[in-house]
Amino acid sequence: MRFKVLQSMIGSRKFLSTVARRHIALTVLLTLSALTVVLSLVLPGRYVVLNVSPSVAPGLYVAIDKPPRRGSLIEFHVPRVMGDSVFARTSRGKNTITVLKHVLATEGDHIDTTGPFLRINGAVIALIQTHDSKSRPMPIWRADRALEADEFFVFSGRVWNSFDSRYFGPILYRDIVAVRKSLITWGEPR
Repeated sequence: MRFKVLQSMIGSRKFLSTVARRHIALTVLLTLSALTVVLSLVLPGRYVVLNVSPSVAPGLYVAIDKPPRRGSLIEFHVPRVMGDSVFARTSRGKNTITVLKHVLATEGDHIDTTGPFLRINGAVIALIQTHDSKSRPMPIWRADRALEADEFFVFSGRVWNSFDSRYFGPILYRDIVAVRKSLITWGEPR
């Protein structure tokens, strides 16, 4: 009986298409990972990074020689005060976590996170979540002030539960690793 059920599953198009999709996805992921390793060996430093987080399109990103500004995609070290919180959500090393996010606000922009919404220069941008997708309380950066010269407010509107400056505050210039642009991306936001 079990053999017949297994045989009918294997013979079905749905099973084969699922297996084929998984095989293709695994092949693509392994190929891109190998490409990342090769490029990292050939190019100095962290020139190429692989992003798998949904808050920025999954893909390969290269460093570019431009200063960070509004709209830039930056790679940065997560503020130390957020290490435990990020570690709990990602299981990555507390002191080695870098993240990719877009800069939404810079020097002189007025940020208000004192209410239920993120407001920048008076405009409502997004809801500030109080709990993450696993019902854990979110740390919320509460402030109502203008950003200073070395501060960058990062945000992702790509997914509703992006862990960004709403929760850990502005990024300091010294914590920025690189300004990046996409080399190749794939996938849609969840």
